[in-house]
Amino acid sequence: MFGKHNGPDTLWSHVSFGSEDSSWLPAGYLPLCSDNLPMPRPMESATVADILLRMGEGEDAGLCLVDCAAGTVIGSSWKYYSDGDLSKAFNDVIDTSERLANYGPVPMIGKVWDSPKCITRARWYGVFDYGITYQHQVREIQLQGSNDGTSWVTLGTLTITDDKVATIDYAGSAAFLQHRMRIPAAANDTTYILEAQFFTGEVGTTEVASLGFCPDFVSIKCRSRANRNWNLYDSQRGATKTLETNTVDMQNASGEFLKSFEPDGYTLGTGVHLNERSELFVDFCLKAGGSQGFEIATFSHVEGVETDLVHGFGKPVVFAFIKQTDGTDPWRIYHASLGESLGLKFDTSAATAMSWRNSATAFGIPHDVPTGLYVAYLFTDSDVFKPFSYTGNGVTDGPCVPIGGRVLGIPFLKGHGTTGWVSHDTRRVPVNADRAALYPSTAEAEYTASTDLLVYTSQGFKITTPATTWNESGVRYVGLAVLESTKYSNAF
Repeated sequence: MFGKHNGPDTLWSHVSFGSEDSSWLPAGYLPLCSDNLPMPRPMESATVADILLRMGEGEDAGLCLVDCAAGTVIGSSWKYYSDGDLSKAFNDVIDTSERLANYGPVPMIGKVWDSPKCITRARWYGVFDYGITYQHQVREIQLQGSNDGTSWVTLGTLTITDDKVATIDYAGSAAFLQHRMRIPAAANDTTYILEAQFFTGEVGTTEVASLGFCPDFVSIKCRSRANRNWNLYDSQRGATKTLETNTVDMQNASGEFLKSFEPDGYTLGTGVHLNERSELFVDFCLKAGGSQGFEIATFSHVEGVETDLVHGFGKPVVFAFIKQTDGTDPWRIYHASLGESLGLKFDTSAATAMSWRNSATAFGIPHDVPTGLYVAYLFTDSDVFKPFSYTGNGVTDGPCVPIGGRVLGIPFLKGHGTTGWVSHDTRRVPVNADRAALYPSTAEAEYTASTDLLVYTSQGFKITTPATTWNESGVRYVGLAVLESTKYSNAF
């Protein structure tokens, strides 16, 4: 950047980033960027880290519920427990006070559409009984399509016994002007229909496409329900393969987990631990690269032999966690402030002896780690990732922790004593007073405190609770922070 500085009436005549040669400048102009004031350097964190909040879609992942007012209802009802108004089966209310009773050999209900639709899922909420006693019998329900109301094509069938909810999927692409759900061979008993629904879309996937980058690491946690594990995915091991920070279990693979990494996000399956219907989730997403300060390595290790992981940081690792993928050896965690002779685990235990080796080009795994296959997540101090440590004082006016920028998240924080791990981020808090905590070492739901736990500053955060998880007097705490993106990392 260049500017004339010959008086109060200065006019800026030229602005240029990326050029340090000022020899061409007219008399009276001096460079504003020099060795003492370096050129502003673009920061990469806008494309390497983000935290997403979402609601799970569960078994209806990827589907769109057809508006209950769309189309014209077809079917028949017996005026017994209802007024015979079939539209009540499409009012988005699953209510027995509005049940429609079909009495006869072939109960059915459906819609005539204004234009052809490809219905990929149909759901029937109802019950079969005789008189007033609930005598569930084996029934087959069909999803059918037609263009004239006379010739019907069966798109899917479901045999049920005592279930009151029947969900039928259609994997084809054919569109029809009419769809119906039908019981082809019912006895002369009563079929109560509480609600009927039709869906369009691709069954079983949730597209998360708002990142703007392809993540190499995704950590997912259900916030709203307990007994839901943390799920870690990465591009080195491949999509569908998960590890859990709250267990020591070996790697698990399932197509109902994270299905694939995409150019601007990822695709999820229907697994309850990462996409349970109507539950709240937080996804922590990172892009790997030596210049960003984060790398992922998969490797094999032989117990008693030194294994060194070569990295591209050009400086030592400051935080790392490794896990055996083909066995149950526990997580092992390195933090620079603890030195190369101590390490932590994802539990409440204090630091124990571990023999790390760390240099500007390689990171050494403790030689006593059992033989097996492993994954390592390595971090170094960068514009995006910052290690930190502080000593608790046990009072509400807790320590100020300088990080060097605005915090996006604190995925990992733990006391050196017997407290567990805790995770915070600025996406889950509407105001700058964080009371929401998640625990990477447990399957608990999100904890909301009655008082502030910490507040964020322009350069880090401040502890505002005497609780021992964050601020036990005399205890040393360690962690890793991820910074918010700014336009320039060294703007003046």
